Amino acid sequence: MYFCHKKENSKTRCVNGHYVCSECHSAGMDTIVGLCLAESSRNPVEILNRMMELPFCHIHGPEHHVMVGAAPIRKTTKQ
Repeated sequence: MYFCHKKENSKTRCVNGHYVCSECHSAGMDTIVGLCLAESSRNPVEILNRMMELPFCHIHGPEHHVMVGAAPIRKTTKQ
């Protein structure tokens, strides 16, 4: 997991006061791009399932926005 314990002003904290900075929150984006570039499948559902199994993938994280766009695009670029 990516938690640097950085202190910043933010309105996005859980009820227990936990916070993840933007840099840590988006640290998995490069992994998503790398996975798509190396992916042999042309099935976007299979690609998404593999990405969602990655340890940094959280249900409310920004990575879902990238994954939904990256998997189908990879399907169209793979010959």
